[in-house]
Amino acid sequence: MKRVDRRYVTSNDMLTKRKDNTMKTMIMCMVAATILLSATGVAIPVQKEHLPASAKWVFHVNFQTFEESTLGRLVSHEIQAHHQSKLDAIKQLTGSDPLTDIYALTVVGPDSNEANAVALIYGTFNRPQLLAILAQAPAYRESKHGDQTLYHWQEPKRGIDQVGAFAHDNLIIIGQTQKAVTEILDVWEGRVAALTAETNPSLWQLTQWSPKAFMAAAATNLPELTKEQQHAAILRNSQSISLMAIEEQGDLRLSATLESSSVEAAEQIELFARGMLSYAMLNQQVCPELDTLIQASSLTRTNSTITFDFRIPPAKLIDIAKTSASQLKLIVQDVK
Repeated sequence: MKRVDRRYVTSNDMLTKRKDNTMKTMIMCMVAATILLSATGVAIPVQKEHLPASAKWVFHVNFQTFEESTLGRLVSHEIQAHHQSKLDAIKQLTGSDPLTDIYALTVVGPDSNEANAVALIYGTFNRPQLLAILAQAPAYRESKHGDQTLYHWQEPKRGIDQVGAFAHDNLIIIGQTQKAVTEILDVWEGRVAALTAETNPSLWQLTQWSPKAFMAAAATNLPELTKEQQHAAILRNSQSISLMAIEEQGDLRLSATLESSSVEAAEQIELFARGMLSYAMLNQQVCPELDTLIQASSLTRTNSTITFDFRIPPAKLIDIAKTSASQLKLIVQDVK
C-alpha cells in the first residue's frame, strides 16, 4: 500500500496547581480556546488520507479559514477582551500558543461509541513540555507500536483511560483505546486503507466540502449510529447527513443536507421541521431575536433529500448572542 504523502506538514502558583492535568485536558483546552479564537498560520482542510476507510462519521474544524472570516475576527475580539489571562496561562503551561499553534482538528469514528472515536490535532507543539506534564498523570505508562511510542494515562475527572501518540511533530492523535489510536497510525504509515472514493464512497462524497468551510461534519449509516438514541427518530429514518459552516458574500452560512430513507420519511421530517419553525414564530414576543433567526432560515425538500440553509450577517449573530447571554444572566440572578 502506498505510503501517505506528508508534504503538507509544516513544520507561579497557577501553573503548580495545574500540574495534575492530563495531556488530553491540556490539549482540549487549547482546542476549545482555538475554536473560539481561531488560529493563524497553516490552513489544513480535512486530510482524508489520514482517516481510516472504516470511518462512519467525521467532524473537522479549519482554524485558518475561521480566522480569515468576519465572524472569526469578531469572536476573537470578544474572547481576547475577557480571557487573555487564561490563554497566557495555557501557553505558559503547554509551551504552545493556542492562537497561533493549532491549525486544525479532526474527530472521526466507526460507530456511536465514544471509546472508538479518535481526535487528530494538527499544529506546532512543544513535545518535551507536553510529555513532561503528561508523565505526572495517573496511570501513566508507555508502550510501542512499531517505531511509534504510545502514551497511556487516565483522565482524573472521569477515570477514563486515554492513549495518545505523535504521528509527527505536527500531529497528535488521542483516543480512549490503543486499537483506535494505532489504526490511525497504521493509516498514516500506509498499513491500513485510508478513506478514499474507492474504500468508502458514501462518506468520501459527503466530505467533499468547500475549502473555504471553517467547520464541517458528515455521517453515514445513521440508523445504525443512532439505534440506541431514543430521541433521534429523524436520524434513524435517514441514511446520511452533511453539515458545513462557511462565510459567503459577507454572511455566515450554515447548511445541512439530510438524505432520508424514503420520500415518505422525508415528507414527515419536513412537516416536523416546518412545525418547529412555526412554533418558534409563536414565541417571538417572548424572544424577539427569534424573528431574525427564522427569517435567516430556509428549508427545502427534493424527493428524499432535505436541505436546511441559514444565512445571517456575522455582526448580527454576535449581537443576538450577547443579548441572549445577558437575558440568561438576568434569569439566573432572579432565580438566585
